[in-house]
Amino acid sequence: MWFKRKREIALRDLLIEYDFHTHLLPKVDDGKFTYITASETISASCNCGIKKINVTPHVITGLYDNPVNKFRPYFEELKKACSLLESKPELRLGAEYMCDDSFLKFVEEGADDIFALDDKRVLIEMSYFAQSPQVFDIVFHLALLGYTPVLAHPERYPYWVFMENEFERLNEMGCEFQMNLLSLSGVYGKESLWILNYLLDNSLYSYVGTDMHSLQQLELIFDIKIGEKLVEKGVKSGLWKYNNCCNSA
Repeated sequence: MWFKRKREIALRDLLIEYDFHTHLLPKVDDGKFTYITASETISASCNCGIKKINVTPHVITGLYDNPVNKFRPYFEELKKACSLLESKPELRLGAEYMCDDSFLKFVEEGADDIFALDDKRVLIEMSYFAQSPQVFDIVFHLALLGYTPVLAHPERYPYWVFMENEFERLNEMGCEFQMNLLSLSGVYGKESLWILNYLLDNSLYSYVGTDMHSLQQLELIFDIKIGEKLVEKGVKSGLWKYNNCCNSA
């Protein structure tokens, strides 16, 4: 008996137009970019089909205590460095906020100068090692202020494996979820893949992002190959398009 060989599709062959989460901004966090390499990376993203990129540097108390007004001049320099590119995606400036006591206090006090993205969306994250006890209060206060919190890379929080109720609770509170494309490779382990598939199966992801810190990382991400079932789940969720995803090679 002959069996059909399962086909895999490289991420660069999917139509992914929106990179929700990057660390492209030089000199502000752990992104490994200069203005030259950042502009090269933006050009490479455009060649992969990306039409819009969020630039979202870290804000982490005690590590990246970045006052938000510091980001703007660097962002203007980045746009200037990209001005000579023949084609480039639309760039949006935001931030990735760690859910800690300082950020909770900030949102409790009104978050007057928060860096929000499209339609008042705010990217938040937790530690990879333990749940931030403030996360639900932060989501509550952001929603109360009219913002939509977006939890970055939930599949990278292994302590929430088999804990569907945590994702459901956040979703009911108005929180959205953003997948890291690198997670599709399985590099973060079985727990990560379980969470990723659960969120995909239940159409709980709203965005994807490279979370890229270097040009080399971008190239690695778009070379990832995934099976047709994952392709179909992403198409169904509206995360990417691939017209031939159901056809056999």
